[in-house]
Amino acid sequence: MLNTAQIPCPEPIMLRSHVLLMGFIGKGDRPAPLLKNAQLSDSKVRELYLQIIQYMRRMYQDARLVHADLSEFNMLYHGGDVYIIDVSQAVEHDHPHALEFLRKDCANVNGFFQKHNVAVMTVRELFEFITDPSITSENIDDYLTKAMEIASKRTEEERSSQDKVDEEVSEDFCSCREMKISLSSSEQWKLFCFIWQNTGDTDQENSRDIQMHAMTKLPVCHCSQSTSVLPRTVFLPCFFI
Repeated sequence: MLNTAQIPCPEPIMLRSHVLLMGFIGKGDRPAPLLKNAQLSDSKVRELYLQIIQYMRRMYQDARLVHADLSEFNMLYHGGDVYIIDVSQAVEHDHPHALEFLRKDCANVNGFFQKHNVAVMTVRELFEFITDPSITSENIDDYLTKAMEIASKRTEEERSSQDKVDEEVSEDFCSCREMKISLSSSEQWKLFCFIWQNTGDTDQENSRDIQMHAMTKLPVCHCSQSTSVLPRTVFLPCFFI
């Protein structure tokens, strides 16, 4: 699947029973280093960030997969490019936990490149870049140029603060997992996007509740013990269920 989506990865050679033989990535008898061990210039690191997030988008949009464990430990650096490995735990895009896994992949990738002083997107911005169906081959370059320009003007404190807000939203949803309310993947995605776009403004709280009920036809749970930025209301159905 990754090959057909034009994502660099080891070439599958043979499958026998549950054993998959794959091609060797390296030079001679020396394996390519993990990305975490690669010696990279500042300009190369930024180039690789843009390369990897586009691979993540292709994986989601074209291969219809989420890696579910993507980090500098599961990428090889060879010939100036990154190769994605260890996809045995990957899930399809409509898996009940796919969006949760994708958010974690975004956080892992951002975390690595932050350590190398790359002005990364927020986790939310990266998530939206990967999942936005309106981005095409015609507008992706402009999209990334604008996104990286915004990222470069954001302070570390601002980015960290926004990531914390988004993480707290996700944790609130996780607390509802035991309710086991079933939604289709499209309903989960619609609900998740709506929550992320309408979180943090307490003045809009009641209006949001009304719109959410109209969208999902599902009840509202008032969680008085929640300490997150979500104002008092958490809808039980969510992408983590």
